[in-house]
Amino acid sequence: MRDLFFLSTGKMRVPAFVFSESPARDLFRAVTLSATVGVVERANGSVVLVDAGWSEATCQDPAGELGWLKARTVGVVLRAGESAIAQLGKLGISADRVTHIVATHLHFDHIGGAVDFPNAEVICGGPEYSAWKTKGYRAGYRAADLSKSGKIRPIDASQPVDLLGDGSIMLRDGSGHTAGSLLVSFGTAEQRFLHVGDAVYQMWELAKNRPTLFARSQAFDRTKLTGVFDQIRGVEQSGVTIVPSHDDDVFQRLPRG
Repeated sequence: MRDLFFLSTGKMRVPAFVFSESPARDLFRAVTLSATVGVVERANGSVVLVDAGWSEATCQDPAGELGWLKARTVGVVLRAGESAIAQLGKLGISADRVTHIVATHLHFDHIGGAVDFPNAEVICGGPEYSAWKTKGYRAGYRAADLSKSGKIRPIDASQPVDLLGDGSIMLRDGSGHTAGSLLVSFGTAEQRFLHVGDAVYQMWELAKNRPTLFARSQAFDRTKLTGVFDQIRGVEQSGVTIVPSHDDDVFQRLPRG
């Protein structure tokens, strides 16, 4: 592995109480959420993304791409050049070097940027792919997000999956938030991260063993949420850094490109 870093494809500004440990206290506040993408640059120069965030088209015109109401509801704060493809380009990493996009799940804020990398293989949980094909926009899925992906590989993550065969990127089932969410572990023996997608929104959830109001309202299976917490805490105890998609405080402490 040559490099490992993170980027955020813009931000979201949303009501704090649905993500807060104390909702009544934060009823009239707002909170900033990241859209965290992991970037693994391999020794051979190829690149693997963990999630893809928002596309460049969405960063340039959120209302046009998402619809005015959805853009306002999601609270996107986006500018041209904040997509993964634009940020990687500034680092000298061209789109054709991205060979894989591992989706923690297929909601539009996590995989919308896949359209900017049409040559990359998209890897997702098998049940997640089925949900993406059948549930539609109201459930957070958009057909357009994978419309340019020539290679989509649903996997069975009931047992850990060694994506590249060298232990550098491991996938395991993290379903609960969605039907086929994945927990993605990547890095070296000395420095390892676990991208948990939306299995955890804010790190206090793990400490309190209590999902946010938003997590409970959006969950595919509420009964699985705290079971996934147990998985994540077990990994955390081995010294792995936990990376939720939307905890901006965590994002600010992660390595950047």
